[in-house]
Amino acid sequence: MKCSELNDVRCQGIPYEVYEEIKEHKFGGKSARTIKVLKIRSALYSRDQGEFECIATNGHAQPAKLIIDLNVLEPLSFLVKPDVILHGYQAHSLTLNCSTNDRNATVSLYHRHRPLAPFRERKIDAKKVFLKGQVFTLLNLSLKVQGTYACEAKTEENESIRWPSTRGYLIVSQARIPDYFELKPANPIIVPKGGSTIVTCESEGVSEIQLQRKKGDVSNGNASIQDRMVGIGPPTECKLSSGLRTLKWRTVESTSVC
Repeated sequence: MKCSELNDVRCQGIPYEVYEEIKEHKFGGKSARTIKVLKIRSALYSRDQGEFECIATNGHAQPAKLIIDLNVLEPLSFLVKPDVILHGYQAHSLTLNCSTNDRNATVSLYHRHRPLAPFRERKIDAKKVFLKGQVFTLLNLSLKVQGTYACEAKTEENESIRWPSTRGYLIVSQARIPDYFELKPANPIIVPKGGSTIVTCESEGVSEIQLQRKKGDVSNGNASIQDRMVGIGPPTECKLSSGLRTLKWRTVESTSVC
């Protein structure tokens, strides 16, 4: 259908504003109207998406149709607004929720110690930083990990967002023993070489319990605190279970004192 013959164009669908721009053209001494339509609104919403049909007719030939499949993508955004102050305890873990409205977006975690220092990415580390989906977990908190944290998300189309620099400041405090804390059994445990035992920790008012192992030379009285008994390899093998968080260990020492 020639443009000079066009006298009726319409489009069915919410996201379109139809307007007319009439121009006069001369063809063999005759005037003809050209009607231009279809202007997409500047603000589209998810409710606007769907299939739309544009129809053009001139009153003589069969109508010309154009099918438009419109997909409206919402701007990338975080699902959880970050707190201004984040609070954690030494030797405990802290969850940072970087979830977005795009499951396929890639998330990264950045940290700076001081307000004027540059942000540096916190890489995934089995002993320090854990990532599941779009949620980060900081492990074994210490005073040196204090500072400002920022989640950054990026889509495949290179659209990116980041937490505001005025939020996500982490303060790490010394952990306090709860009012009720009990170790069973309370007496020293004798473990034969190559054997195993179960140590149960119970407490009220805390959501997470961890057991430390203190190993030292009895002859000189020196002792040192080992890493938390989670994921430690040979010669000490540990396993943490649900419920009362029972810790099972196997040690090469003839005795273990808890």
